[in-house]
Amino acid sequence: MSLTTPHPAPLEVSRAPGGPRPRPARGRRAPRRPLCVLAGAGTGKTRAITYRIAHGVATGAYQATQVLAVTFTARAAGEMRSRLADLGVPGVQARTFHAAALRQLTYFWPTAIGGRRPDIQAHKAPLVGAAARRLGLPTDRATVRDLAAEVEWAKVTMTLPEDYAQAAVVAGRTGVAGQEAATVAQVLSLYEEAKSERGVIDFEDVLLLTIGILLDREDVAAQVRGQYSTSSSMSTRTSPRSSSACWTCGWDGVASCASWGTSLRPSIPSPAPRPPSSPVSPPATRGRAPCA
Repeated sequence: MSLTTPHPAPLEVSRAPGGPRPRPARGRRAPRRPLCVLAGAGTGKTRAITYRIAHGVATGAYQATQVLAVTFTARAAGEMRSRLADLGVPGVQARTFHAAALRQLTYFWPTAIGGRRPDIQAHKAPLVGAAARRLGLPTDRATVRDLAAEVEWAKVTMTLPEDYAQAAVVAGRTGVAGQEAATVAQVLSLYEEAKSERGVIDFEDVLLLTIGILLDREDVAAQVRGQYSTSSSMSTRTSPRSSSACWTCGWDGVASCASWGTSLRPSIPSPAPRPPSSPVSPPATRGRAPCA
C-alpha cells in the first residue's frame, strides 16, 4: 500500500494592504482538488481551510462527518471547531494529529496487533533518568531535560540509536548534556529498553505505529478511508490517501507540505512492536472507525 499523493498546488496569496492574505475563494472553487496553503502567521490559513470545508459541505461535495481536520495544537483544533460551527458545519472532527492518531491506534490495535494498546508514557524524563543512571551519567534536572529533548528529536526525525552518532554530527547536535554522541546514542537505546520493560509507548510511537498499521494493513486503511473520505489537514502523516486533501502550513512548516509525493513508510524504532504484514479482516461488528 502506498500513501503517496500528487503534490498539491499552492494557494494564491493576495498582496492586499496589510500583508498577504490567502484567497479562500480559490480553495472553495475546487473542493476535490489537493491544495497546499503556504503562508506566514496571521495570514488567514485557518480561514482558508475552514471556508473550503464549509463550502464543500454546503455544495454537497462531501459530508461534514466525513471530514477530518488535523492541527498541531489543541488550541488550533478548538479554534477550527469554533469557526466551523459559526459557518454552520459543526459535524466536522478537528483534533491534533496526536489525538487523531491515538484514537485510530486504540481502535485498531486489537485487530492489527492484538491485545490491549499499551499505556502512554506521558513524560520522557523518568525513563530518560533511568537510562542515564544505568550509564552512570548525572541525573540532575538540566541533564535529564536535555537528554529527553534529544530523545524526542531522534524520535521525530526517525533516527535509530545505531544511527544517532552520525546523524548528530551532520545536524550539528554534538555535546548534548555535555556528553559524547556515542553516549547519547546509548541513552536512546536504553530509553527504548525501559519503555519495553514497562510495557509503555510514547507519543512519537503513537504516530509511528499508526502509520505502520495504515501502511501494512490495507483493510484497516480502507476502513479509515471509508470513514473519512475527505481529510483536511493542517499537517499530518497519519491521514490515509485522499484526493481532496487540503494542507496549510506556515513558512516554517514547508517540510510538512513537502511530504506530498514522498514515501511515508517509517522505520519504527526497536523495540516498539511492528504491525503484522499479513492482512486479517476486522470483525464485522466494529462498525465505523472513530478516527478523530
